[in-house]
Amino acid sequence: MKIIDLIKCSCVTLFFYSPLAFSASLVIEDGILLGATNIDINGVAYDVSFVDGSCIDLFNSCDNNSDFFFQDVTLGQQANLALLEQVLIDTSSGAFDSFPALTNGCKFSGFCSIYTPVSVETGSDIFGANVAVNHQLDSLDGYTGIQANVGLSSDFSLGNELDNKTYAIWSQTATVPVPPAFLLFASGLIGLAGVRRTQRAKH
Repeated sequence: MKIIDLIKCSCVTLFFYSPLAFSASLVIEDGILLGATNIDINGVAYDVSFVDGSCIDLFNSCDNNSDFFFQDVTLGQQANLALLEQVLIDTSSGAFDSFPALTNGCKFSGFCSIYTPVSVETGSDIFGANVAVNHQLDSLDGYTGIQANVGLSSDFSLGNELDNKTYAIWSQTATVPVPPAFLLFASGLIGLAGVRRTQRAKH
């Protein structure tokens, strides 16, 4: 293999180790969509889990903005859009777009609403959430801005038999470090290529 080919292979490998090179991976158990990893939101990778329960139990009492991963309404909306475009999709592992009930916490296939809490009203137990709605009909899919006006209290619980809602618990994807040995190998190849080029120039 020529030096230049080795360098190309090294660059490709380095690219795939880079945290910028990611695509969403669905987390599925017994055919149910539990969440996803490596969701791209503005060039940053995030993970999400879909969980039933109450806001007060899932989000550290649900009484302070710092209890929520996203505290910016716009970023919360972008997270919801990413769910609709990258996670709630039909794949060979399941028709998670066409059949919303396959998402953890949702009970029937008409639609599924996924709540991402983003803020708490000062001096109250009312929280606001962005909501992604995955509908059986693609034309009705959507995501909302903050919903504080509907009066969601901190004990707002999802998971009863009749609701079709679930909470989204977000975190930032842990970056995969580039192995130091590989970096040393790649820099050595580049240096070797430079020496070869210098030698050719002299001849």
